[in-house]
Amino acid sequence: MQKTKVSEICQPCSQANAVSEDDGIEAAIRRFASQPETHVLYVVGKGDQLKGLVKIRHLLNWVRLKIGVGQERHDFTRGVEAFEAFEFLKLAQSNKIGDIVSTAVTVQGEDTLAHALNLMASEEVVEVAVVDKKKKLIGEIKLTDVMARLLDMKKGGKK
Repeated sequence: MQKTKVSEICQPCSQANAVSEDDGIEAAIRRFASQPETHVLYVVGKGDQLKGLVKIRHLLNWVRLKIGVGQERHDFTRGVEAFEAFEFLKLAQSNKIGDIVSTAVTVQGEDTLAHALNLMASEEVVEVAVVDKKKKLIGEIKLTDVMARLLDMKKGGKK
């Protein structure tokens, strides 16, 4: 893991996993609906430069706000302090992806898998964007791929 590079397991992001910051939130919801295994969508600007990501939970909260969720609404508003009042208001007024973009955890292809795994653990994420030096989105690595490589290395006697 200390010598294995991210580029060895990086998977290219399909167009289905990337959205423009100018896309409507409904477009992102449709993308998530068509890909149930997806947890995040990467937000890109001109030249596929990574701007951040959109988490499915932000979209779920946006939908809950927009349609007003009956009895569950009480549970939602009670959790506002955890969600933070500023984020709550921001989400309520959002119409496009750029309004709800979050910072993405990133690595570069030359980084080690050990570094990527440490980031995943410390940031509590299961996907990490892979970018080049100019922040262009190249692909992603998933925790499942890192763990599979770790198990393969263990079987093969590599450290």
